[in-house]
Amino acid sequence: HPPTNPKAHTRMVFLCDIDAYARSGTATVEACEKKGDNTWAVTLRDDSTSPFYPEGGGQPADRGTLGGLAVTDVQRSKNKLVHIVSGGALEVGASVEAVLDWERRWDHMQCHTAQHAVSACAQRELGAATVSWELLSETVAVTLEL
Repeated sequence: HPPTNPKAHTRMVFLCDIDAYARSGTATVEACEKKGDNTWAVTLRDDSTSPFYPEGGGQPADRGTLGGLAVTDVQRSKNKLVHIVSGGALEVGASVEAVLDWERRWDHMQCHTAQHAVSACAQRELGAATVSWELLSETVAVTLEL
């Protein structure tokens, strides 16, 4: 059911929610603000055109390129995706290609699915609920409550 107060919660829709296997998308730059020496925070007019998944819930942010620039991080902020890029600024209003590092995403998808399987088995066999999980560079950590 939708919330009674539509401003109370707005669900963010990502391209990966629509198509988990999308590897790229074309997007329009809404804003580009300098963050550091060589980094900029980029928002897009429509987040559903971005194939990038932001950091959250124990899962690291996707990587790839946006307008040919390296995407080094993706975060949620005020119901928008913020793509952190390095190597230059993007022009507001420009149409840019967003390209996902598919090998990394595929690895994350497999680990995420495995975490759900491990958590289900731990719950069923041990009565142990999953408290949290974290996808690290080489391993997956699952914290169970026994």
